[in-house]
Amino acid sequence: MLAGVAGAGLVAPARAEDQAANALEEVVVTARKQEEFLQRVPVSVVAITADELQKKSLETLASVGQVTPNFTFSQTGNGGNSSGLVYIRGVGQYDNLSTFDPAVGIYIDGVYLARMQNNDLDMMGIERLEILRGPQGTLFGKNTNGGAINIVTKEPNAAADGLQGRLQLTGGSLNRHDVLAGINIPIVTDKAAVEMSIARRSQDGYGQYADGEEMANRDRDAARLALL
Repeated sequence: MLAGVAGAGLVAPARAEDQAANALEEVVVTARKQEEFLQRVPVSVVAITADELQKKSLETLASVGQVTPNFTFSQTGNGGNSSGLVYIRGVGQYDNLSTFDPAVGIYIDGVYLARMQNNDLDMMGIERLEILRGPQGTLFGKNTNGGAINIVTKEPNAAADGLQGRLQLTGGSLNRHDVLAGINIPIVTDKAAVEMSIARRSQDGYGQYADGEEMANRDRDAARLALL
């Protein structure tokens, strides 16, 4: 009897450790224009953090569409390889002419991207990506019949102790070379800072057209500057 009691006492701490290990990370989103925990937001939201973007090698908005349920980014030749048609739950605009309004709104730090041209944004310097599924007209206004994409970029850190930098180099087949760099510069402690990020992505095409031009080659440049 004593052995049974002792054994039961030893099991309890192990269960507590398992519960702590299996606890879900609290993700904060701003889907309703204010900071809230993702699990408590009464909206269908997919939140992708900067760590997830890096782990899954999601470089552009189009690549995010390849791994996100109910979200599709269809690149078209009409707007070049930096533009595409965005659909959420099958709702979107089928033509990316500059005279057409999108059915899925894209917002970068609260600023609306009014047209579908150049909407295949680079995920460099992103803090969090939120995909809101379903109509969002109440909070985001028109052109959100299908939903909204809320992109939150990395904020400058005025409390940093000196300069902070980051560098990522990637190489691969077909002469792939990717360079991502960023720097945070505190100007006034706890009051002002500058965050700068740049990206250069290039890769040869996998074939040639009849006129000798490369097929599906990639040359992308992106830059971002933020002042706090």
